Formats: sequence, C-alpha cells, structure tokens
Amino acid sequence: WIAENVKDLDLGNIMLCGGWYGMLLFSHIKYKQCLSIDIDPSCENIAKIIHKRLVMEGWKFQAITDDIHNINYDGHHYVVKRDNGTDCELYMKPDSIVNTSCEHIEDFNKWWDKIPPGSLLILQTNDGFDIPGHINCVKDLEDFEKQTPFTTTIYSGAKQMPKFIRFMRIGFK
Repeated sequence: WIAENVKDLDLGNIMLCGGWYGMLLFSHIKYKQCLSIDIDPSCENIAKIIHKRLVMEGWKFQAITDDIHNINYDGHHYVVKRDNGTDCELYMKPDSIVNTSCEHIEDFNKWWDKIPPGSLLILQTNDGFDIPGHINCVKDLEDFEKQTPFTTTIYSGAKQMPKFIRFMRIGFK
C-alpha cells in the first residue's frame, strides 16, 4: 500500500519507527539509507540478518533498539557493532520518517512534537481499539487527519482489513 503511493518519490534517508524487521524495504521503494528503530530488542538482530546484504553495502540498512521518543529527528547519532565486536558511531539525518505503528505509540502528541516541520511523513494507524497493545487508535480517517495535521498532503486513505480499518497518511508536517 505504501509502495503504491510513493512509487514516484525517492524517500532518501528513512527513519523507520517501530520498524520490526524492516520489511518495508521489500516494497520496492526508492531510498538511500534506512534506520529501523524498534523498542523490542528481539527485532534488531533478526532485521540485520534479513538485510545483511544492505548492512554490508555501506550501512544502507541498519537496525537499532531504542524508544522512538528518544530519537532526535533533526539528526540522530547511534552506535552499532562491527563484525569484529567494536563500536561504530553512525549518524542519520532523515529525509523521511515512516511509522506504520502509530496505534502503539504512548503519548502520541509528545512524539509528534519532536518531528521537525517540513518532514516527509508516512504514517499508519487503525481503529482496532480492542486489540492488545493498540493504545492510540482512531475512530476514522478524519480523526487521524486531526491527529496528524500536514501542511501538504500527498495521500490520505483507509483500507478495510479483516479485523479493523487501516488508515494511512503521506505528506509534509
């Protein structure tokens, strides 16, 4: 769904919030580098294994374990391990911020306020209020649009899923 709506865009450096295993990259989107951030420590190593070729290609993909509330979206320094076990400090200034897990964000407004104006955002949430862990659902697309006010909207839509409606917004803050 994302790939269909960004096929004409180059997302540049992507910060993928709630990245899980970085599966977004299998959507054939155009990008330069991707930093996948997930609070679940079990995701980091699996993501690096899945995307080993991209990790080896000049850190085109990297996964870290962190809380997205701790990230500096103006430009973030982070540390990864080299194959020999030594630390390597890296830096990413995002061109786009992707969060397909907005329904899981505690204190969404605090996170939203950290995003710099002018940032390209790709955001998804849903109306699955009864699903465990879904603490930031919205009742409809209009609610999601109010929660994520864009200066320029590229796409705003809904998709019926088996257990809930998924909402997606693409645009500039």
